[in-house]
Order: sequence, then C-alpha cells, then structure tokens
Amino acid sequence: SPLLNGFQLAVAGMVFVVMQIRARCRVLKPWYGCVVADQGTLIDLYDKYSSGQLDNSEAISSDYATAMVNCALGSSKHELIRVSADVAVGEAVSSLGQYIDFNVEVREAAATDYEKLPQAT
Repeated sequence: SPLLNGFQLAVAGMVFVVMQIRARCRVLKPWYGCVVADQGTLIDLYDKYSSGQLDNSEAISSDYATAMVNCALGSSKHELIRVSADVAVGEAVSSLGQYIDFNVEVREAAATDYEKLPQAT
C-alpha cells in the first residue's frame, strides 16, 4: 500500500501520488502530490493534472493538446519504469510506486505529415 508521511493511506479507493508533466527536459508542471481515485487510468490522471483541475492552477499550453503522453512510475523520482497510459492508477501505483512522470511529445498535425510525403507528378 502507498505510504503518506510514514502512515498507510487507509482511504478505500484512493491513492497518494506525486506527479510532474514535462516535455523532454522542460518542466510544464512541477512535482505535485495529492490523493486521487484509484479507478481511472493514468491518461485520465494526466488530463486532470494538465488541465489544472488537480492543483487549482493554469492548464498547460494548448500546444500540447495533441501530445503523445509517455508515463513512467516508481518508488522514487529517479527510478521510474515506463508503463502504458491505459493502466489503472491504483494498479500502477500499488505495483510500481507513487511517483508518476508524464513526458509529453507534441505530434505534428496529420496535414503536415501528409505534406511531407513525396507527391506523384
């Protein structure tokens, strides 16, 4: 079970997490700890944190609205294991630890990708 300041978190259906959002080395939202429901997926948690719902702050830039999100979890900020964003928060945290690093990669628009393809003449 996750620990919060040395005490077992006894609230059923809730887990304590510490998370950040970054784009490569650039921190978009710093490490932030809170108690969240364990039933949603990691991508649901990312959506809530990136929109400012969890930390009552500004949403991240709309430049990252079409971002691909990579998730990594661990028992410390320095030892993280990459996992699928579709994994349930409770399952991931109980197995790997409460630290969650969301690393976003901006995907170019499909039209831009299409324009890069060789054109028939």
